[in-house]
Amino acid sequence: MISDLNYWINLKEFTPYELIVTSIGWIFWITLYILIIRNIRREKYVEMPWICALGNISWEFVWGFLFYESINLGEFFIWSYRAWFFLDIYIFWGVLKYGNKQTGIAELKKYFVPVCLGVIVLWVSLYSTFIASGFDHKWGSQSAYISNVLISTLYISLFLRQWKSKKFSKIMAWCKCLGTLAYTIVYFNFDPPNIFVHVIGGVVFILDISYLLMLYRKQGKNWVPITTTP
Repeated sequence: MISDLNYWINLKEFTPYELIVTSIGWIFWITLYILIIRNIRREKYVEMPWICALGNISWEFVWGFLFYESINLGEFFIWSYRAWFFLDIYIFWGVLKYGNKQTGIAELKKYFVPVCLGVIVLWVSLYSTFIASGFDHKWGSQSAYISNVLISTLYISLFLRQWKSKKFSKIMAWCKCLGTLAYTIVYFNFDPPNIFVHVIGGVVFILDISYLLMLYRKQGKNWVPITTTP
């Protein structure tokens, strides 16, 4: 029943510690999305690699609306996936409008919107077939961490290409790092035998820390913006 607490938060199968740490991860990621949206509005720039932003909204759509029935953490957590999706709609719009600022490839800039739409179809197809083939965990951890490796790697690539012309946010980087780290920690409780998730979670953490180190080293107090496009 909807009035039953366990309908919203599954305390029968999970401990308060596990659900709290999961919620912390969600809070950091939702904060990251809000900051990205604020940055789109203020700077007319999407501070997330465009192909990753498209992957995120695709993953959230697939898990929030197509395969959500396997998520047994409670209805609140199902809607947390959907909350990411609804915020990502604005980020998706930002990618279509401003995402081409991330590339200097003329042909990609020219056909950027149709390329983005094609990439969305590709991501949804890949995630859906990955899950339907039984390769993913019932909460989407495998696909989420594979995507996270791509996100963390391309964040570094984007930063190295454009750090001289764009001011990248340390707060966003911390939100991404700590949000994913919370999930990595709690997965040791959720699924101890899943060595793949534990290892790939460590890889993502190393990439995120590397990105933070680059931010603090290259964009310190002496950072001066330039107007030329890299």
